[in-house]
Amino acid sequence: MKQAYRVFFLGLFFAVVLGSSYSPAQQATPSPPTATADPIQCWSRTERTTTRIGEPLGLWVTCRIVWTEDVHVVVNESVLAPEGISLAPFEVMSGSRFPDVHSGPFIFFQYEYQLRIKGPVFGKEISTPAFEFSYAIEQKTDSGEFLKGQSQAYKFAALPILVESLVPKDAKDIRDVSSKSFGEITHLRNVGYGAIGLAGVFLVVALVVGILEVRRFVRVRQPVLAPGTLSEQMIAHAVYRELLRIKHVRQTDAGYPFASSALAALRVAGALALGTSVTQRQVMNAIATSGTFLVRPSRWKRRRVELSASTTAEAFPSTHTMGRALREFTDTQYGGANDLIKLDGLLIEATASSRLALRQYWRSVRLWKRLSESFEAWRS
Repeated sequence: MKQAYRVFFLGLFFAVVLGSSYSPAQQATPSPPTATADPIQCWSRTERTTTRIGEPLGLWVTCRIVWTEDVHVVVNESVLAPEGISLAPFEVMSGSRFPDVHSGPFIFFQYEYQLRIKGPVFGKEISTPAFEFSYAIEQKTDSGEFLKGQSQAYKFAALPILVESLVPKDAKDIRDVSSKSFGEITHLRNVGYGAIGLAGVFLVVALVVGILEVRRFVRVRQPVLAPGTLSEQMIAHAVYRELLRIKHVRQTDAGYPFASSALAALRVAGALALGTSVTQRQVMNAIATSGTFLVRPSRWKRRRVELSASTTAEAFPSTHTMGRALREFTDTQYGGANDLIKLDGLLIEATASSRLALRQYWRSVRLWKRLSESFEAWRS
């Protein structure tokens, strides 16, 4: 047992020692660029491998420089400017500089030139001249200022241009022409953003049109109503809201005389249940006359619609909720009966019956039925 403990503690000791000697910093992690490790690197390429006399030829010069918090590489770009560069025997027709591209500790910049050659050089091999530009390295001091170093030169090698289909004698390999430059990439990216935005606009328009079409097909075709009149569905909702309002007022104010207003709403509800007509009249006043109640079709309009009906309790069976409610409220209104507890119970039952009738109506008019009826009406 003691030997087992010794082996255990000995292994733990070596594990701690080896673990403490290991450090993530010892891993092969890429170090940030310094002033001595390729502060600048450039590439050049031509648009094509052949050219003709007077034919435009594209030339691109791309450079990558180091730009960190401690090291800056400053390039004298006056030599690279289209109006200042000399590429004889080629003539620089035009040129441009694209915006810088930042990638980590590096900055990429690119120039594009449009060249053409003049002179009797048919069937010959020509090359772009080797040119150079200067650059300097700035390093950050302890005081926070940047100290500019000695000016250095970067030289471009000559690019052989093939005449017709001949391969130059000093060509080391076949130069694959890249398909896109910085400017073309930026242009295509902007075009892509514009296309995505335009597609989004068309998608929103398509969704709006689709929603309108679905609503047109799903919605039940209602008969054309006269201006200012309400449909049966709107009247049913108005009756339910009126009964609900009377019930809430009755709960808060026990002395509220609710028999007359409740009787008017119940008569209209009975007319809807029997399928008889409901009298509608547009008024400007905000006080309902006897036997009617007011409905405001829109909150932005001052006109109201006065609803009334002549439904009596005899039109319903004696056990029907609507018939019992009409009978009791009529007796209270005209006969003098005043059993408030019974009237409150009938009011609650009538409100629940109105809500149930609305639910049954919307369940009876199902989606597929509304869709088929709308489609048949649209075809006709």
